[in-house]
Amino acid sequence: SISGAIVSLVGIFLFASCLSSCPQKTFGLGFDSFTYHTVWYEKVFMEKLSILVALFLVAIAGIHVYWALGGLWPATDQAGLAAKVYGSAKTNRMPPPSAAYVVAGLLVLAALLALCATQFLPTLGLPLPLIRFGAYGVAVIFLLRGGLGYLLPRLNSEVPEFARLNALIYSPLCLAIGLMLLAALN
Repeated sequence: SISGAIVSLVGIFLFASCLSSCPQKTFGLGFDSFTYHTVWYEKVFMEKLSILVALFLVAIAGIHVYWALGGLWPATDQAGLAAKVYGSAKTNRMPPPSAAYVVAGLLVLAALLALCATQFLPTLGLPLPLIRFGAYGVAVIFLLRGGLGYLLPRLNSEVPEFARLNALIYSPLCLAIGLMLLAALN
């Protein structure tokens, strides 16, 4: 699918950029250059991957704020938007703006957790194990949403337009975010 191709290309880019920018030096204190190269590569790779995850999460948060402010994309009216992004046949309206703001806030918090867990940003006095635990929780939530998007009847059959977008975009994106975050944390 398109999402899989995007994730593959991003992975290749990150691998190549980390490898090409890795310094080649030895320490003279018993460290060999291969060990230094590997450790440095892993840290830079984890940071770049966490930045990519954070960018995805902040972009999705921005879309939720846009909806909360009354934006209609990717539809032209409230009923079409509800069908495409909410997926319930029982209503033709989106949830209240406050719900979109809460989701946007949680997505930004998840982005900050991803950046702090890889020590790209400081933890502001919070213990790193607690931040990493929260980031693992975020990864699990996205993996569950992505996997259950294919399994739960409500997420794949009630509204045909939502089912199509869920199979092509929403679930693969959730799986990609969860897997990238897990890779950044390991």
